[in-house]
Amino acid sequence: MRGVALTLLAGALLTGHSAAAAQGPALSNAIRFTLKPQPVAFIGARRDPAERARINPLAQVSANDRAHELTFMVRRQKARLLRSRSLSSLSPINPYSRFILVAVEDRAPLGDLFTLVTGFQGMKLSNRHANVTTLDGNTRLRTHDWLMPYARVEITPGPALGLAISYRETIHAYGDTGVTGPLGLTRGDFQSLAARLRPESRSRLRIDAGWAPAQNVTMRMTAYGGRIDDRLSFVDRTYLPVNSGSARLHGISMAIEHRLSPNWRWSMRYNAARFSTTEGARGTEEGVTLEATWANGPWSATLRGAQGSRPAPITPDHDRSRRRIEGEIRYQLPSEAPACVTLRLTDPDRFAGTALLREEFAGPLHATDQARGLMLGADIRW
Repeated sequence: MRGVALTLLAGALLTGHSAAAAQGPALSNAIRFTLKPQPVAFIGARRDPAERARINPLAQVSANDRAHELTFMVRRQKARLLRSRSLSSLSPINPYSRFILVAVEDRAPLGDLFTLVTGFQGMKLSNRHANVTTLDGNTRLRTHDWLMPYARVEITPGPALGLAISYRETIHAYGDTGVTGPLGLTRGDFQSLAARLRPESRSRLRIDAGWAPAQNVTMRMTAYGGRIDDRLSFVDRTYLPVNSGSARLHGISMAIEHRLSPNWRWSMRYNAARFSTTEGARGTEEGVTLEATWANGPWSATLRGAQGSRPAPITPDHDRSRRRIEGEIRYQLPSEAPACVTLRLTDPDRFAGTALLREEFAGPLHATDQARGLMLGADIRW
């Protein structure tokens, strides 16, 4: 067994819906552990074809399978919305969002050049009392999928060259109840929303190649194809979720990274994708991103700028600016327990191709994940 991690995060923030409503403690915890088998001895019987009637002595065959790894992870999160006593006396509803994720991964070497990684994810997400204007207990937005498979074959023909072929399925669902506050809709509007709103599902096949021509230079290229169904987005400057449609995509991503010194490095990435929506729209997404990173002791900083085309129509804010600027300053606290404080300027990439390429776990999707703004955060783990 290698590595046990437990994360606990608590906070209380104003929702912005009213002065009387506030976010309650958002409790999140996770556990992850990996099994690495030790060398074992297999016992077998040696059999001589010429002497089948005789029982031969048992032989001991040594096998070293220490490179084989089996990893389990369970993550659970619950966010509850608190209200003032005056509102609580009018209605007994208790809005909250509950999420659980289970992931299993098996990593096994297939000779000296190949490694096979297989696994699956399972998740369940429930937003109870999602509609605050309805007093019954059936206003829930729920989704679950306990079998989202993924597999990857890694090929290492040389110390400076790596290849990989992978397939992955994942879903993301609305999870803002208990975080930014429940929806305020009439019963009919909520029923209409619940009928249209589905979890965003992604399925993707990708091929990766990496090459390090020099010690401080790395080049990567990715070709991919797949589809996004029921793209989950939010109306601009609101927390109202919308189903933006589905599309099939295929494209490429090329990147180069150069480490100038132990403290400085820069990278450039080019993305291009062709899409075809279920409504018949066709087009391309294209963008270039430049990034510079500095690190010195507990301090690090990142500045990123991007120039590109408009995202696919399954993104409702596809007419937004084609330029993006993001940055982050991070300070790692010098303590035994891993803890850091970050200040971030966010302007997320809304390309459908970028969403399809992401290597991330299934889970809730929040309006703040797609918002531009300045964010102060703290991460404490022990």
